[in-house]
Amino acid sequence: MSTIQSESDLALRLGLSWPEVNEQARTAASRYHVYPLLMGQKKRWIEAPDAELKILQRRLLDRLLYELAPTPWAHGFTKGKSIVSNAAEHCGRQWVVSLDIKDFFPSVSR
Repeated sequence: MSTIQSESDLALRLGLSWPEVNEQARTAASRYHVYPLLMGQKKRWIEAPDAELKILQRRLLDRLLYELAPTPWAHGFTKGKSIVSNAAEHCGRQWVVSLDIKDFFPSVSR
């Protein structure tokens, strides 16, 4: 993967102009459709990007992020690893702590 040297390089890799990329990033928060998904008695909120933002996100994933090597500790969405390989790392340990950060992703900004 070639190094991205500038905003123009990034835009070129994404097949857009820099003003288009910047505008989508600037308006991203308002480009999500929020709706509930009922799972039995539980309600889970889905935040789905509009079609244009979804295309940009897919390009970021395919053209940039998939080219990066994950950390050796990553198991999710990593080829050859799974929830089983993650659990195996913890077998035999005296302590295992599991936690969930409530509303983590909505707190992540641009």
